[in-house]
Amino acid sequence: MHVRHSPPMPTPRPRLDSRTLIRALVLVGMLLSTTASTYFLFKEQSAQESVLKRFGRLTSEPFASQRPEWGPRIGSLALARLVFHREHSREQRAEEIARYFSGAFFVTGLCYVLTSPAAAPFMLLGTFSALFYCSTERAEDTWYPWDAPALCLAAAALCLALRRQRVALALLCIAAVPFKETLLVMALFLLFMEGHPLRRRVLWTAVTVALGAALRLGIELKLGAAVEHARFLHVHGKSERPLRILDNMHHLFNLELNHVLWVNAGLWALVFFIPCEDRVLAGFRWIAASLYLGLFLAGSFNEFRIFLEALPGSLLLAQRLFATAPARAGGRPT
Repeated sequence: MHVRHSPPMPTPRPRLDSRTLIRALVLVGMLLSTTASTYFLFKEQSAQESVLKRFGRLTSEPFASQRPEWGPRIGSLALARLVFHREHSREQRAEEIARYFSGAFFVTGLCYVLTSPAAAPFMLLGTFSALFYCSTERAEDTWYPWDAPALCLAAAALCLALRRQRVALALLCIAAVPFKETLLVMALFLLFMEGHPLRRRVLWTAVTVALGAALRLGIELKLGAAVEHARFLHVHGKSERPLRILDNMHHLFNLELNHVLWVNAGLWALVFFIPCEDRVLAGFRWIAASLYLGLFLAGSFNEFRIFLEALPGSLLLAQRLFATAPARAGGRPT
């Protein structure tokens, strides 16, 4: 007697939940909207004569002819040369710069989505807010070709760090040096990745930083321009000018409304007080502290754009703070 076996039932395909679809549409809509807003913001910003002249000089003169601290940023300069054409009309050049920055914003937004779809809307709005504040009066229209790649690469580093992609993160930190050497501070994420003894984590970090620093020095030697690194501690990189630390003290303690405290969507100082249970994300506060210290010594605190590398991590810390807030007055936790 043969027993008939009924054919196996096909596994039902998971149905697309309407809420999931709406979330995806909201994400796409916000990403495209904030990208478009960034385009128009920078179209207005790049219409400034100072910005057009700066991009024209940086994208036309040889790398070795640039200021010593700028010339080795060959990745950013080469990328800007692909989209900016000095011979074009004023309107065309302004549009090229606007496309450059809005394209970088779009890529940054994609990194946010890959990092945390739930946090991405908050981070998109926070990033546009921060970019807008970077265009206020005290910042003096000081946009440069490396500002856009720095934001993108910082967002990518955050994504890789939270995914615990150790090798990819180390390679990214080294590869980011020709775009902006301050991104090498992201290698400190390696110190906070679980799964390996502290000694091994320190070794990974030290090797990554050493290779990144060697790459920077190698580029400087290849360009052939004499580099006196101590000059970077002075305003405009000129040893006869005051130390940047004195200039930055002035910016810290002035009482003007257009203050550095409101940088990075108001998280410039608050980032150090935001608690976080994720070991890697909590470690970002040490990265921000290291970046701030370097900028305090060799940066200009009135150029708010120099803090953009700390923006993605600061925004995610803030979002996580509210996402894990306890329920109050009968409400439900988010």
